[in-house]
Amino acid sequence: MRPKDSLDFASFDGPAIFFGDETSFAAAQALHHNHNDGVNIHYVFEVSSPADVALVIEELGLDNPSVIQRNPNDSHIETVVKTLMEKAMLLDSPQWFLTGMALSIQQIRKRLRALAFSTPKLKVKAYWLPGKVGLD
Repeated sequence: MRPKDSLDFASFDGPAIFFGDETSFAAAQALHHNHNDGVNIHYVFEVSSPADVALVIEELGLDNPSVIQRNPNDSHIETVVKTLMEKAMLLDSPQWFLTGMALSIQQIRKRLRALAFSTPKLKVKAYWLPGKVGLD
């Protein structure tokens, strides 16, 4: 018996949008390995340093990755939301996975709702929050 996965990547069979940060790389790899059979998956990452994670993302072998530099004032969230929406429009009713920092996930969801952008198939997993312990 092994630990239960924090996200169930086996329960969908269509296209997907995956958002995360550096703490989400293992989840992105799990998603990729569970669905590397032609399922169209787009990955969007917010990171502190794109140059520092470039090799990691390359090693993961992910298709369609977008890497956006995190800004201290969170001004990058607009770029993240725009990128997510653009990628979602290329797909037919994608499954959404939002992972990583809780505040980023909250801001993205709030912004998508404000734009009336529908995400009916949404799974969320916050891995961290500044000043908090005990998240997955």
